Amino acid sequence: MNVGNPSSKNLLERPWLLQDETAFLKRVQARGKDMQSWALAALHSARAETAALTEQALAIERQIDQMVYGLYGLAEAEIAVIEGSRMDVASGSDEAS
Repeated sequence: MNVGNPSSKNLLERPWLLQDETAFLKRVQARGKDMQSWALAALHSARAETAALTEQALAIERQIDQMVYGLYGLAEAEIAVIEGSRMDVASGSDEAS
């Protein structure tokens, strides 16, 4: 089995597509209990890799934001407004209500 193969239709090779660990384990159990430790290791590895890549993407996004702020010559107060608006959108708050 080739974990991380994006072209595979086998969800055990793409554990990040399963909604939770229970769904993953159900598929593993269907293949036999001897696969459980391997499958859990693959799932945890995929989750760790996803978390690391997400952190990298967020760091790059922050760098891009800083470059754009510099290009437009924004003051700290203007940046705070933009980032505050972004946080409101991310948290789902609605100032109009």
